[in-house]
Amino acid sequence: MDVQLPEISGLEVTRTLKDNIHTQNIPIVIATAFIIDEDKLRESGCDGYMTKPYAMKDFIDLIESLIEREPQVAATG
Repeated sequence: MDVQLPEISGLEVTRTLKDNIHTQNIPIVIATAFIIDEDKLRESGCDGYMTKPYAMKDFIDLIESLIEREPQVAATG
């Protein structure tokens, strides 16, 4: 997910996806050229972030680690 999207912040899109029961378990990595407050990143619900430029191997390693982790069960009620 990029942070700067044409119509909406990538952090806001991430928050929306994480609030939806159908999409909340999809890993989201923020990729940005800007320095962002880590608290804001955590609050958005992103699963990881990388600042550009980054090595493709590091990006792939991060994605693989997120895919391999156990899916989290959504709380209901």
